[in-house]
Amino acid sequence: MINVIFSFLISYLCGSLMFSYWLGKIKGKDIRKVRDGNPGAYNLFKVAGWFSGFIGGFLDFSKGFIPIFFIRNSEGIGNIGIALSAVFAVLGHAFSPFLNFRGGKAISVSFGCWTALTYWEAPLILGAALSLLSIKRFSGKEPSPEEDSFKVLIAFSFLGPYSLIRGRFLVVFWLLNYFLIIYKHKLELKKYFKIERSLKWL
Repeated sequence: MINVIFSFLISYLCGSLMFSYWLGKIKGKDIRKVRDGNPGAYNLFKVAGWFSGFIGGFLDFSKGFIPIFFIRNSEGIGNIGIALSAVFAVLGHAFSPFLNFRGGKAISVSFGCWTALTYWEAPLILGAALSLLSIKRFSGKEPSPEEDSFKVLIAFSFLGPYSLIRGRFLVVFWLLNYFLIIYKHKLELKKYFKIERSLKWL
């Protein structure tokens, strides 16, 4: 039990490290004031360039991957404990104490957790789904935060059937991870569905 509680705390602490936000501050930028205000790698990319965005995304990915990889390979922690540790890593990013518990949308850290839990399988599903959903329209316009949130929601939904096939502990993580993704994107999703309903009347 002590090992399990310790794994939760370590996962939450690692997840709460807001690397993209801090890198933005080093560049003299507050990435929370860009687009949707998300303190994540994409907004860092928008204000500081591709290299800083890549470093931020890699660090955000790593803070999910590294602790869960080691926890998964530790003794004394069952599969459900591992799955819940991954949830705590996502919670750390989504509700970081370093940002007054107003963290990011938890995409990169979720990728890291799924990679640690399934290696290449879940990231391949997520990556393929997001790539297909992100094909640029002929208009060439940048997608809105509302459109991005809807694409993320759809992409993560593909992990549901996969988790059912792979095992119960992955279903636990997917359900809680999916709920957190929806919660952190709730404002954009509300706007998206409101816009879509309005367009149907045109």
